[in-house]
Amino acid sequence: MKQITAPVSIFISLLMVYLWTLAPGNFWVDSAAFATCNEILGLPHSPSFPLYTILGRVFHLFFDNPAQASNVYSAVSSAAGGVVFFLILRLLLTRLSKLKKYIGITAVCGTFFAFMSLPVWQSSVRAEVYALQILLALLTLYFFTRALLDRDNRNWQMFIFLTIFFQGLSFTNHSLLAIITLPVIPILIWMTYRQTPVQSFMRIAAVAVILFAISISVYLYLPIRSNQDPAINSGQPKTMETAYNAITRSGEDFLPEGAVPPADYLARATKLMQFLFYQTGGFIIIGLILAIAATIKKKRLLAACFGLMASLGFLITIWAADFRTVNFDIVAYAGLPLILTIMLSFTGLYTLVEKYQGKTAVKFLPMIFILMAFFEFYGNLYDADLTDTEGPDILAEAVFQFAPKDALLIVNEDDVALPLWYHCFAAHRRPDVAVISAGALYRPAYRNQVQQLYPELHFPEGIDEYKINNLDNLVAQICSLNYDARPIQVQFGTPGVVTDNLSPDGFLFRYSAEKIVNPLPSGGTSRILKLIAGNATDLLTIEFTARNAFNYGVYFDKIGQSKDALEFFQYAIETDAENPEYLLRLGIAFLNAGRSQDAVELLKQAVVTGDGCPEAEKILNSIEARKLS
Repeated sequence: MKQITAPVSIFISLLMVYLWTLAPGNFWVDSAAFATCNEILGLPHSPSFPLYTILGRVFHLFFDNPAQASNVYSAVSSAAGGVVFFLILRLLLTRLSKLKKYIGITAVCGTFFAFMSLPVWQSSVRAEVYALQILLALLTLYFFTRALLDRDNRNWQMFIFLTIFFQGLSFTNHSLLAIITLPVIPILIWMTYRQTPVQSFMRIAAVAVILFAISISVYLYLPIRSNQDPAINSGQPKTMETAYNAITRSGEDFLPEGAVPPADYLARATKLMQFLFYQTGGFIIIGLILAIAATIKKKRLLAACFGLMASLGFLITIWAADFRTVNFDIVAYAGLPLILTIMLSFTGLYTLVEKYQGKTAVKFLPMIFILMAFFEFYGNLYDADLTDTEGPDILAEAVFQFAPKDALLIVNEDDVALPLWYHCFAAHRRPDVAVISAGALYRPAYRNQVQQLYPELHFPEGIDEYKINNLDNLVAQICSLNYDARPIQVQFGTPGVVTDNLSPDGFLFRYSAEKIVNPLPSGGTSRILKLIAGNATDLLTIEFTARNAFNYGVYFDKIGQSKDALEFFQYAIETDAENPEYLLRLGIAFLNAGRSQDAVELLKQAVVTGDGCPEAEKILNSIEARKLS
């Protein structure tokens, strides 16, 4: 009974924290798409995450609210992952330490320190694949560790088979992040080859290959489900070739011609290191060095493997995209390598303190670890608490409130399209409207999906061509062809739609094929933005409302309504003061209004905010030159 007390307590405690800070409904980025696909068994963006979607559908059977079901799905996955993390850390400490008395409490503290880290916590309170990926990776590592440490156990071969099986399953959830734990396979092959006769090795290898094939066969779900034409069918993986393209994220996205600036990997690595230092206070680096020193003599293979996987995970994070805390997905990429490093750090600190300082020093470690876990929890609570994030659902409600019957809605970003898809396809609201993501029209599979979803719409000839080099022209033709048959609303900034053809109509803009001479006043746009923001503390809601307020300011500035423009620029700055472009635009608006002193102050602030603003600096120099002349 004692053996299960700690794991059960960890699961319940973590689950309670995650449910306490859980998003109440849809969240930004891909969360709404995942909640929708879990409900309708759709295929989200590549690599389509078949295992996540299938298991997610099981969760949806027990909830009336699909978004809430997917959020709870993440919370349960992470809490279960915490239990497996505890088991691995306790196993490592047990095998490397002679003083067993404080191992349990140390493993508990290490678990909470790891699972209260921001990458893990943020992935546990919204619909996302990362919580399940961490669980699968840790199950792989648990059985791998048992296989390495329990070679005399009669279940030794079973541990190998389970390692291979869960490694295969992890590929069917997130193929890129599954690479992090891939080193376990060659290590198991080498270890098994060394200590078993050739005949036994061949038998073990054959069973392992079969189990891996069984687990990876979950990907067969893609062509099977795709051919049933679900409402969301990203990549249209109806054949083995297109399924392979979806899995490998190839052959779907069209990249515009022209030189792409090289990525600054050093800057990305620097941001990541700063983030990790903030999360751990430097403990992670010191502890990692100590862990390697402590385990290199006793368990070289294990230390090398865990260190390699952590390093590989951080490299993938740096390679994937610019590391910014406002990008929840990229922060989540750092989750698995971060908790692996924490695992090594706790192991190293405990074993080395025991070795060089003795029992007296070891008994103080749990108190230090408890304090560390508490400060980790307190420090991340603000950024991880998503209980006030109602923006995506409020946004969808506002759009539908203003959308006429049978409206065609053309939007320009996923943060608008995905919540609308959720309410149309998963919640079955407003079946009369058609929602098109303009940016996704670059993809031939999406163009095919749109034509299947909305056969009553008119599309230009040549839309089935593989490459669309002129997206502006394509969107303009869609608007023109459907204008007489359906009312059209467009998100400001959508390619191919000029300002003169738009008038504010709630959150979106009413489209007209003719030039609109007297646009509607701002109406409820500012009110909608404030409703979306609400009391939200999450970075994505703040960034979304500020960006859209700024876009409204640009619109009203272009049509000469400077008072409305000023209001939205000010709102953008009040919401997100770290964007120099907002300061620049408001400064220009002040200049046009004759408020030169206020403008100069804002432009100076823009120059020193974020990465700077050369245009603001140029205007300031021009103002100074006029004064001197």
